[in-house]
Amino acid sequence: MIKQKLKLMIIMIASIGGGLELYDFVIYIFFSPILAKLFFPKEDALAALLSVMAIFAVGYLARPLGAIIYGHLGDKFGRKRSLLYTLILMAVASTLTAFLPTYKVIGDWAPFFLVILRLLQGIAVGGDLPGAITFVAEHTADEQRAYACSWVYFGVNFGILVASAVATLLMTLLSKDQLALWGWRLAFLLGLVIAVVAYYLRKRLLETPYFHELTEQNALARVPALSVLKTQWRQILQGICLIWLLAAGIVQIFLYMPTYWHILHRMSLHMALLLNSISLLVFTCMIPLMGYLADKVGRKPLLIICSLLFMAFSYPLYSLLHYQSLWGVYLALLCFAILTSMIVGIGPAVLTELFKTKHRYTGIGLAYNISFAIFGGLTPYVLTYLLKKFPLHEAVSFNLIAAGFAALIAVIGMRDLTKQSLP
Repeated sequence: MIKQKLKLMIIMIASIGGGLELYDFVIYIFFSPILAKLFFPKEDALAALLSVMAIFAVGYLARPLGAIIYGHLGDKFGRKRSLLYTLILMAVASTLTAFLPTYKVIGDWAPFFLVILRLLQGIAVGGDLPGAITFVAEHTADEQRAYACSWVYFGVNFGILVASAVATLLMTLLSKDQLALWGWRLAFLLGLVIAVVAYYLRKRLLETPYFHELTEQNALARVPALSVLKTQWRQILQGICLIWLLAAGIVQIFLYMPTYWHILHRMSLHMALLLNSISLLVFTCMIPLMGYLADKVGRKPLLIICSLLFMAFSYPLYSLLHYQSLWGVYLALLCFAILTSMIVGIGPAVLTELFKTKHRYTGIGLAYNISFAIFGGLTPYVLTYLLKKFPLHEAVSFNLIAAGFAALIAVIGMRDLTKQSLP
C-alpha cells in the first residue's frame, strides 16, 4: 500500500510539474492580439498578428533541440536531473519576458529579444514533456501504463487551463490600457512563481527503476540521439505521424480557438477565452478516462476509431462553429473535447512503448517535438494565413483531417503493447 501511494505521488508530481511549466509556454498565445500591437505596431493588424504567430512557431521549432539536449541528459545522467534543469531554463525565460521592453521603447530590438526568449522556452518544453512521460511510464505497472501517462496530460492541460483562466480573469478585471501597460506582464511574471513551485515538487522525486537497472548493467547509450536514429528511425516516423493529430488537436482546437473566434467572428477576446476555458475543462477531465479505457480495451482499436472520427467530423464541426448558434458552438466544442481527449489520453503511453529504455527519453523527445515543431508551432500561422486568403473558414478543418489520416496509417503499423513490459 505504501509503495502504491509513493508511485501515485510520483505520477502526480511529475504531471503537475509538466502542467505548471506549460503555463509559461502557452500564456503567450492567449495574449497574442495584445502582443501584436505592442511588439509589431503595423497599420495592418492581421499582419502584426501573423508576426506574433510566427514567433509562437519559433518556440515550437526550438523544441527538437531541447529534445536532443535534455534527452541526452536524461538518458545518460537520469530522468530526474533533466526534468529539474528544464524548469530552471523556463523560469529564466518567462521572467525576462515579463520585463521585456516593447517596440515603442527599443524599436526592432523588442521582437528580436522576444524571439530569443521564445527559443529558450521552446528548448525547455522540448525536454520537459518527453521527460515527464518517460518518468511516469517507467514508474508504472504494465497494466496501468496508459492511465498513468494520461495524467501527465491531465497536468499539462491543467497548466493550459490555468493560463486560459488567468488570461480571462485579467481581461475581465483590467481595462485595455491596463492590459497593454502591465496586465500581460503580470501573467508572464506569475510563471516564475509557478516554476519555483514545480521545481520544489520535483526535487522530491525518485529516479526510475528502469534507469537504475540500465546504469547497473552499464548499458547506457554513448550518444542516445545517434543510437535511436540508427536503430529506431521507423518508430520515430510512426511517433511523428501519431503526434501530428495530438498537436493539431491541442493547438488548433484549444490554443488557437480564441484567436480564431476573435478574428473571424469579431467575438470579444474575453468571451472567446471564457468559452475556451469551459471546453478545456471538459477536455482535461476526459483524458484519464481515455487512458483507463486504453488499458482495458487496447491502444490500437481506440486510436483507429479516434483517427476515423477526426477525418469524418472535423469539417461539419467547424461548420457548426461558423453559424454561431449557441447550442451549435457548445455541441461542436464538446465533440472536439472528446475526440481530442482520445488521442491525448492514449498517445503518450504508445510513445513510451515505441522506444528502448537506453534512448527512450531521446526517442520520445525527437518524435514528439519534431511533430509539434512542424504541425503544432506552424498551425496558428498557417490558419491565420488561410483566414486572410480564403473566405471559407472550413479550410482550417483540413489540417485535422490530414492529421487523422496520418495517425491512422501510423497506428495500423504499430505493435499493441497493452499490458506488456516496456522494450
